[in-house]
Amino acid sequence: MLRHCSRGFSLVELMVASALSLALLATALHFHRLVAGVLQEIEAEHRLATALDRSLGLILAEARRAGFRAGGGPPLHSPPGAVLTLGAAPGEPAASCLLYAYDRNGDGLLGVGRRGRAGKGRTRVNMEQFGVRLYRQHLQIRLGGARHACRGGHWEGLTPPEIRVRRLRFARTTGPAGEPRLQVELEAVDAAGRSARRRGSTWLPNA
Repeated sequence: MLRHCSRGFSLVELMVASALSLALLATALHFHRLVAGVLQEIEAEHRLATALDRSLGLILAEARRAGFRAGGGPPLHSPPGAVLTLGAAPGEPAASCLLYAYDRNGDGLLGVGRRGRAGKGRTRVNMEQFGVRLYRQHLQIRLGGARHACRGGHWEGLTPPEIRVRRLRFARTTGPAGEPRLQVELEAVDAAGRSARRRGSTWLPNA
């Protein structure tokens, strides 16, 4: 009569298998942390780049509208004789603020306030006079106000609060065919010190 003898794992074998399993698990966790860190870095860089791209795209699109007036004719808005001007907010570098206006509602007038009248200082709210500026390391867009100036009116943040804008500079240039153009330089850094730069230009068809 044959006897079938079965034997389990010894204590030493179980200890070796457990050690190998723990080593494999530690290696997997280590690579997981590495991959997660890389993905977080890529995501942070993408957020910064997206914020700058959106801001630059908005600035260029708005600048192209500067001076537009349905039906043509001379612009009616302040400051006198200018549909697009450069300046600076208090304490900021020169040419870090852009003021512009255009016929937003298509009524043929620029500088129309709440009462429907064109002209400087007609009302305290004027949503056809706009601006973009650098102020205390933030990019801001003008929402209205009595004064169409880099140091006046009501402004709101355009970039996320965790992003610090180091540089915003506007320059009026001339294209190859003599057309007026606007050049924009933008540089920002996030909370972790990642930095990005953007530069763009656009034709000014009405300025």
